[in-house]
Amino acid sequence: MNAIETFVSGLILSSTEGREPMGYEDAFYAIQNWIREGVEVPNDLTPRKLADLWNAGIDENGEFREMLKIGDRVKVHIMDHVHREEIRTRVYDKVFEIVAGPELAPGILWDGKEGAVSLLVSFSWNVVFENVDNGKMYHCPWNILTPLDAEKYADILPH
Repeated sequence: MNAIETFVSGLILSSTEGREPMGYEDAFYAIQNWIREGVEVPNDLTPRKLADLWNAGIDENGEFREMLKIGDRVKVHIMDHVHREEIRTRVYDKVFEIVAGPELAPGILWDGKEGAVSLLVSFSWNVVFENVDNGKMYHCPWNILTPLDAEKYADILPH
């Protein structure tokens, strides 16, 4: 095991917060914060390496949750939680392909313009992403892509 693998394994084992999958943008911020806090981070640790090793470590421990990835196809649902219905916008029922944004973070071409990638984590908490291939739902509370429990939130999810 090299220094980076040892470092990340130690983080996973000592983590008291939930063991959610980590996106590249989250990993970038985590590395920045650790450096600010004085944590000795291996010199060649990149957000991509951190996120990939973190997610592999969770997978090995049986706690990995399947996430959206580059190439997946999604519908974007903007939910009105007060009226418990979907807001019908110009992209209602449109299917987007997930593309690579900065640091390979997943995003979509929201405006349809090549190169104008909107990262999934940049969307509001009331936006639900539906994987059209398997029907699984995701959202981004606190700027972290998270699976939605379809049973728990059945009354507010798109039908």
